[in-house]
This record gives sequence, structure tokens and C-alpha cells, in this order.
Amino acid sequence: MHSCLLIHEDLYERLLSKQEQVEELLGRAEKLVTEQTEPDDIRIYESMADGLATAWKSLS
Repeated sequence: MHSCLLIHEDLYERLLSKQEQVEELLGRAEKLVTEQTEPDDIRIYESMADGLATAWKSLS
């Protein structure tokens, strides 16, 4: 059990170390949404940006 906790803590620390990169990626994804002109493209990019944000929030 102890080794599982250590593995979990290590993984969590590594995820947190990526926070700045993920936030930058989220910003770029949101910018891509604003650059789209076609309604279908807007929905696709919004879904991708929302999915990425949700996944990151779930992990962190």
C-alpha cells in the first residue's frame, strides 16, 4: 500500500509541474475558438477546449 501512495504522489507532482504548459495550451485552444468563422468549426474547437479544460481540472 505504501508504494502505491508514493507512486500516486510522484505522479501528482509531475502533473503539477506541467500546469504552466497546460494553461498555455488551454489559452491557445481558446484562441483557436475565436479565430473560427464556420459554426461547425466553432463547435468542434469549443468542444476540444472544453474537454481539455475538464480533463485537466479532473487530474489536478
